[in-house]
Amino acid sequence: MKLKLNVYPIIPDMEEGIAQIFQKAVDNRAKILEIAYSEAGDGVKKRILTEFSE
Repeated sequence: MKLKLNVYPIIPDMEEGIAQIFQKAVDNRAKILEIAYSEAGDGVKKRILTEFSE
């Protein structure tokens, strides 16, 4: 199973959306979780990698 989250339309509540998709990936034992940044830009990508890489 592969899950994908596009963060561009949910930037204001990005942390909540990412937490939900992570939980869904764990619950469904997804092998791949893809986070698409599309038009969000490098700042958003760095923020996600910093906050969720711990």
